[in-house]
Amino acid sequence: MQPSTVAGRGAVTWAKHIHHRVLIEPLLGSLEERQDCIKATKPAREVPIRLALLAEIDWPLPEELVKAGEMYAKAFVVWYEARRDSCSEYYVANAQTEKSQCLLQAQHYYDLVLKVNIAQIEALHAQHCPNCPWDGKTIFPEKQGNVY
Repeated sequence: MQPSTVAGRGAVTWAKHIHHRVLIEPLLGSLEERQDCIKATKPAREVPIRLALLAEIDWPLPEELVKAGEMYAKAFVVWYEARRDSCSEYYVANAQTEKSQCLLQAQHYYDLVLKVNIAQIEALHAQHCPNCPWDGKTIFPEKQGNVY
């Protein structure tokens, strides 16, 4: 994954079903990178549904969610670059701690904003992703009890 591509695009690109338990989220990297990751790391029985559902979204999102997603994407880039650019184990540990806290705070804020807006997002999703197996928690509802 090359998260620096997020900053290069200006606005954050959003996608649906990047992960099986997340309805929509900012796309960190490219869609092709995520597709390759799915093909390389996910169980063969899950690959077709994951690839079929994964897509950029072009429907309008609540402004507060867009801002929270942009903040999360920027925090991710800072965290990723701190990890990548670290020169020593000591620096890695310290940079990771500080940057990780920023990333976790940004992700927590994004999760809260998503939760507040979930009814609107799910209604938009239902319009734009018909026949989707998403049940409000996962794209694999028959496996909810399992831990992936």
